Amino acid sequence: MRTTLAVALCFLMLFVAGCSGDDGGGGEEPLAYDDDPAVLNIVMGSEQRLVFNDIVRPWCEDNGLRCNPTELGSVDQANLLSDDCENLPPFDAFWFASTVFEQIGNDRCSNLKDSAPMFSSPIVFAGWQRSMDRLGFTPGSNTSIQQILDAIEADRVKVWITNPTQSNSGATVFFAFLNYLAGNPPGQALTQEQLDSEPVRTGITMLMGKFGNTPPSTGTMMRECAAAPDRCEAVFTYEALVIETNRERVGQGLEPMTVVYPQGSLAFADSPLGFLPHGDNTDKSANFQKLQDYLLSQPAQQKLLELGRRPVNSQGLSLPDLPADIRADVFRPEWGIVTDRQEQPIRFPSASVIESALYNYNTVYRQPGNFVYCIDGSGSMEGQGWEGVEEAANILFDPDNARKYKLLANPQDTTTVMIFNDGIKGGPWTVNGNGRNDLLDLRQKIVDAGPGGGTDMRGCLARAVQIFRSDAADPRKKAVVLLTDGQDENTDDSSIAQLEQLQIPVIVIGLGDVNEYDLQDVIAARTDGTYIRKDDVVSALRDAAGFR
Repeated sequence: MRTTLAVALCFLMLFVAGCSGDDGGGGEEPLAYDDDPAVLNIVMGSEQRLVFNDIVRPWCEDNGLRCNPTELGSVDQANLLSDDCENLPPFDAFWFASTVFEQIGNDRCSNLKDSAPMFSSPIVFAGWQRSMDRLGFTPGSNTSIQQILDAIEADRVKVWITNPTQSNSGATVFFAFLNYLAGNPPGQALTQEQLDSEPVRTGITMLMGKFGNTPPSTGTMMRECAAAPDRCEAVFTYEALVIETNRERVGQGLEPMTVVYPQGSLAFADSPLGFLPHGDNTDKSANFQKLQDYLLSQPAQQKLLELGRRPVNSQGLSLPDLPADIRADVFRPEWGIVTDRQEQPIRFPSASVIESALYNYNTVYRQPGNFVYCIDGSGSMEGQGWEGVEEAANILFDPDNARKYKLLANPQDTTTVMIFNDGIKGGPWTVNGNGRNDLLDLRQKIVDAGPGGGTDMRGCLARAVQIFRSDAADPRKKAVVLLTDGQDENTDDSSIAQLEQLQIPVIVIGLGDVNEYDLQDVIAARTDGTYIRKDDVVSALRDAAGFR
């Protein structure tokens, strides 16, 4: 319960900034390093899950190796590499989805060796057919990035991207935007001077304000977009995931997405796989090299094509030797998938420019918000539950920790916290902006509140309504996060109706013995929020950030 509770306090920053980049589903993280040469412990993003299961795992088994995957988000992977240059994490290899976060992770310690791209997937603009038809974007047509941006800026289409500070796909398209706004041709990398320029700052701030939802992982975004086509008409995402999604949807008799490629700002994710040496273990290093060599071999690259991944040696969007059956079944022209066009992709900037841009995303570019936390402080939270709240407060409201996890508050944010039992026992405490001392003081107030008493979550929601109604003209993003481990003793739904009327979502995190119908089907559903039930902090944080 402790780690899930940490999710809750992080949520509203996640609502605007995210916390973990990718969907879970991998194995358990090893507790200690295994120096057995026949063991390769691999940390990777969820983008590699299909490739690992279909290609890597069978090869490892055939070659007498135990290859164990652990899925972590982009930020977590980067932090593992950079936190301690001497005491290395218990992994043999890191498999990022893109060089963006690999550069961040490896810049400080440079411990990751022999990294090389394994395959690639371009970022595409994908949407539902009726929306693409309305925009005049026929599948696979020559469509410039400016045409796409013009449609977004004119509010002609509701577009989602993943959070650039947490997800490789979001970061990849984010830097494509920045490069284009700086006036760079695709082969020229963004510089710090360009990033600091007024045209770039103004342009990217305006653009980021147009995205209605910025989930922390690509998988979450694709699932949620499919579930809410009225709120999500198009996305920037990996071509490979569009192919995966479309094959599933067509098999179910559902509408597929169609794509265009943003000409002039085409960006590729290149899936670099690197080795993390622990001392002189030449046999383990040799086994890693065998895995790399296999993935780059013709048989493996053919299997990757069958999964919708492009070979690393392909030129732009050109696949001249693509077998006809794979073209017809995977790279389908009717979806807009292009295999006969050569276009130069963008170059990513240096690690220092990447770090600076991602810092700016939280503190300058993203939409500011007015967020209210309702945290359960009833007696059932005693022990591990409240310890989790304290831990989360230390992550979120200590600016040093928040910066590490890319959870920094925006100077224009308003954050209100209430601790409830059978009444409001703590708060409301409000911080305007991101002042260090104000946030540290808020952290201490939360820690000092302590648990005890009954459970009246609807009373806290009613108080949240009062807070939002006190400034009804506030144009910022608004949301409530409700954390509870119990069942509500209040049955008055008027506060839920008012939040629904105000179009303010409630994101509910349920712990322990809760009334899931009440939390999921009443509170979350009626307010267009969501219900999250997870035991793992990384997974829960990721999910929480997906519903903003």
